[in-house]
Amino acid sequence: MTKPNILNLTFIGLGLVLFIFVLYRAIVLSITYDEVWLFYLASLPCSEIMYDPNSFQSANNHVLNTLLVKLVLLIDDKTIWLIRLPNVLAFVLYYISAVALFKQISTNKIFQLSGVLLASCMPFVLDFFSLSRGYGLALSFQLCSLACLLIYLNRFQYKYLIIGFATAALAVYSNFTWLNFFLATWGVFNLIVYFFTPKRKTIVSFIKLNLPALCCTIILAILTLKPITYLRQQDEFKWGSNAWIDSFHHFAKDLNYSNSFAFAVFTQVFVFALFVSAVYLIFKNFHKKASTQFSKFLFVFILLCTLITITIAQRFLLNVMYIDGRKALMYFIFVPLLFLFCLELLVKSNTHFKNSIALLFTVLFIGYSAFKINPKACKEWWFDEYNAEVLEYINKHQIPDHNGITISWSFGSSFNFYNKMVYNYKLNPIEIIDDKIINDTSAYYYIMHEDKSKVPQNYILVKQFGELGFLYQNTQ
Repeated sequence: MTKPNILNLTFIGLGLVLFIFVLYRAIVLSITYDEVWLFYLASLPCSEIMYDPNSFQSANNHVLNTLLVKLVLLIDDKTIWLIRLPNVLAFVLYYISAVALFKQISTNKIFQLSGVLLASCMPFVLDFFSLSRGYGLALSFQLCSLACLLIYLNRFQYKYLIIGFATAALAVYSNFTWLNFFLATWGVFNLIVYFFTPKRKTIVSFIKLNLPALCCTIILAILTLKPITYLRQQDEFKWGSNAWIDSFHHFAKDLNYSNSFAFAVFTQVFVFALFVSAVYLIFKNFHKKASTQFSKFLFVFILLCTLITITIAQRFLLNVMYIDGRKALMYFIFVPLLFLFCLELLVKSNTHFKNSIALLFTVLFIGYSAFKINPKACKEWWFDEYNAEVLEYINKHQIPDHNGITISWSFGSSFNFYNKMVYNYKLNPIEIIDDKIINDTSAYYYIMHEDKSKVPQNYILVKQFGELGFLYQNTQ
């Protein structure tokens, strides 16, 4: 069997394992705080999902995801995890796009394998393919767009240009934050084609090059202008970091899948070192600007710089906060890209040495990720980890003459959802813990550590769920 066939079989095997993991998590994860709204939104007519102001009172309506959820619920509206199916299937596109992308980045088989693994095993990224939000879809379309546009820079086949900008537009409709990616990609792509490739430059070629992006822009304007206006009126763009360094620190924590301050600082230093190395390599290799490989490097690096610049401009011109947390997911793919680009250009002669570095880094990263990721929890909605388990316990251990559950505020959305969809209001009433009014009649209290002092004296702790939740039972 030839080496390319072995590599392709390896890609298929790894992709299947990761897909099964993503699907398993989609099935076992408790419904999260923001996913609850999908059942209401998806019940609306398509026109209301897309344009009704009431559907955009918050940024929870990721339109393409909501429309796909609506389609899935037509098949089966009783199986809760099916609302996550669009994002689970989007992982297939993400993984195939990662393979295509890193095959464009390098002809080195070890680098291709390392790139795919690094891109596909980031725990924070994997979270969103097992949840019903627009982020998994947006990430898949973003990666597909990057892969197709890099293929175009290599082959100049027009179909890849069309697919590249069509998928970038789909990323925007999956989550409006990716509008930055679409605009940045359009501008930087023109820059690379006209200044760093040997392609012939004429007025006709300019129009032809920009026609797909222009058509996508017109369609996006029709689809997104009203929703974005509604969200702006609701001040939904206020969420984020006030300072760029804070957003960078938050990004490092998510990349680590950890809340450690020291580890986040270390990661910031590492990412900054990659960035500085990229700047050095660009100046060092600038005389080779006509090479296809260098054009791809420039495209990736200038695109990253443009995205950063856009967020800074938005902060000062539009008073929009710096994106962080899940809104910064579009930046994650640039870390393995810069790492492998820099390694490729820094160590040119000693192939064995750079392959060893790539493999060592990849193995360490995958080992760390496997240690950190929790199949039954996700980082952004960590507080919802045990909700389904808690409610199942309460349902099996009903207390005579006592009904209802008093809970910490964070659990409210998920608990009310399960009470309605799974238990048919059997566990009523669900009440939020209050500082002023003491409720000593509920059958159970399920609270976080900070609310333990608010539990009345007639309750005893009957079960603790990890380090997160404490379940108290009424003893009266």
